[in-house]
Amino acid sequence: MDLTPYVGQTVQVVFYYQGINEGNPVYGWTLDDIGITGVVAGGTIKITKNLGQGGYNLFTPTPAGLVPVQSGVAPAVTLSNLPAGPYIVQFGNVPFYQTPPSQTNTLAVGGALNFSGNYTFLDTDNNGVSDAWELYYYGSVSTNRPGYNARADYAAFIAGTDPTNPNSRFGFTEATKPTNQIVRLEWTVETNRLYQVTASTNLAGWSPVTDWLQASNNPTINCTVTNGAGRTQYYRVQVQP
Repeated sequence: MDLTPYVGQTVQVVFYYQGINEGNPVYGWTLDDIGITGVVAGGTIKITKNLGQGGYNLFTPTPAGLVPVQSGVAPAVTLSNLPAGPYIVQFGNVPFYQTPPSQTNTLAVGGALNFSGNYTFLDTDNNGVSDAWELYYYGSVSTNRPGYNARADYAAFIAGTDPTNPNSRFGFTEATKPTNQIVRLEWTVETNRLYQVTASTNLAGWSPVTDWLQASNNPTINCTVTNGAGRTQYYRVQVQP
């Protein structure tokens, strides 16, 4: 029996016995191994981070060390029905970014906590690209090197492609119409980055047709969208790191 709707309330669990007397003696019940799992007045913890990349680990500290509670890579997660007490969140490393410090806070009975991981990077030349990324691919941090293309470098940094390899690309690999009004789209991805398909009828105003989708370890993602009968639509994919 799911008691989730009664979290935070006082409940009474009662067992009713009913029998028919068919002679003496009259036997009753023997009940054993009964328990209620869950947390009385459990609290809520929300964990967010500003990148699709990078994971998080939630722990409770004990005298014997940190006890794992939850781990994941989603940019936002809400955990409910957690026992009161101290919690620690650690965020994973992401190439070319500075890792957010660990955070500790105490969850009150029936309370709520928010942990937020803000990944940052050094950008001494103010081109919107991590200095560590420029050093890795070009060996220097500069906007004056030969062949420098600010827009191309920024796009490669956000998309996770290799600016020195022409075969490293972000784009559609397939666009088919299984039926008259269904379009199947597939595009290249980088692990854990976030992608969203948008559509337009005039190449000027764009509207999302999918939520933000987080990539796994597969090299591509695909989705199907509905295209209205007799209507021409254009599709594009945007990416967040």
